[in-house]
Amino acid sequence: MNNSVDEALRKIGLFSAVDNLQSILEAGQSFVRSLCEDSSQSARLLSSYLKTSSWHKPASNCLTVDIGGSFTKAALRDAAGQWLVLFELSNEALKPAGSGANLITQFTSALAEQIVDSLKNFNIDKECLNSVAVVWSNAIENRFLGPGRIGAVTATEDYKKGEWFVESLPIGTELTGPFFSSLVECGLSIEKFILSNDTPFTLLALNGADSGVVASTGVNATLVRNNEIANAEMGASFAIPEVYLCEADYVSEMRRGSLIEFLIGGSFIPRIFGNVLVNPLISKSNRRLSDIADYLGSLGSERWLFFDARDLASLLGTKEAFYKAHPQACFLEGVEFLEQIAAEVVKRAASLLGVVIYCSVYNQLNDKDQFRVSLDSWLAREIPLFNEFVNRSAQTLFPTGKSLDIKLQEPLMTERGSISVPMQGAANALSDLA
Repeated sequence: MNNSVDEALRKIGLFSAVDNLQSILEAGQSFVRSLCEDSSQSARLLSSYLKTSSWHKPASNCLTVDIGGSFTKAALRDAAGQWLVLFELSNEALKPAGSGANLITQFTSALAEQIVDSLKNFNIDKECLNSVAVVWSNAIENRFLGPGRIGAVTATEDYKKGEWFVESLPIGTELTGPFFSSLVECGLSIEKFILSNDTPFTLLALNGADSGVVASTGVNATLVRNNEIANAEMGASFAIPEVYLCEADYVSEMRRGSLIEFLIGGSFIPRIFGNVLVNPLISKSNRRLSDIADYLGSLGSERWLFFDARDLASLLGTKEAFYKAHPQACFLEGVEFLEQIAAEVVKRAASLLGVVIYCSVYNQLNDKDQFRVSLDSWLAREIPLFNEFVNRSAQTLFPTGKSLDIKLQEPLMTERGSISVPMQGAANALSDLA
């Protein structure tokens, strides 16, 4: 560790959040209480209408569809628990050549046609498929539509991932109809249908879990009340007290990184990493860092997206991928300082995720002593230091006399591709759905 760099990091306030983790936890506890107890805040606690379960019953063939920011994947799970990936396509590949007024209907129609074509390619009779679950990674508010059916409407207009089919969707847009109708029009007879956010499904990927937490590009967590799973939209709603932010905590030229998602998520911490590098106190602490700051400064506004989460993972690993992506001499010569700064940014992010994990079960602490958390996190899987500090933080904060078991979930690997953690949970949800 370079002491002058460490001192400069302290001066800009990078260690303030970790030094005051207990105070941030108290802010998180207050946030959870406001969601659970204050009726004026209840709209932010989005019920999934899904129930927690200690064991997921076997089910007949079910289809799960995971709609991500860039790709959409569909897979089948049979009654024996065996998986088959039908396809994984870019969202652009599901965009019709012609134009139309209703973008979401265009997407669901193209998706349904692709599903039916894939079933034909695998000689699977579509009549044997009657259960469908859709993983939707943006904020939605679920609706109970009757026995065996849970639908949803959009809960925000601020879509961060930019999928073409959700452009300009107003709050309250009904999503279930387009998906359901498109599948039925393609000949599927659906008895069970769920459309839900990925975070409740993450909880259901682990038998007996008390909460589900997601920390990859963004951050989110569930809250459970009366065995019903709610999406807390914690990453986008839990604000860190300003006094604990550092000088580099901006995610764009004008936007302060005050939400906890901005200090943890893989889409955002690389930007903070870059901001640290161009901070005058940091660049003056070492000549190598001064050269790096000069280079980044020459990029103008492009520097905000210059680094990504894979860069941080590589800097804290073998560094080969980082060298390949950034062969400039200033980075090669200053790599030891980059590693030091990356480590501190990552440790802070992981420590704050420990707060999120605690908060995800906070409202249940009076009900039991042992807790299991289902964690889906690319950052924790790819960066051992991140995983280490997540557990260290959560276990240190957790009340004496209570036990916390954080299970880092893994995608299931098959011959034709991986089954994401939410897809696994979605299949379990279909099994449990009455």
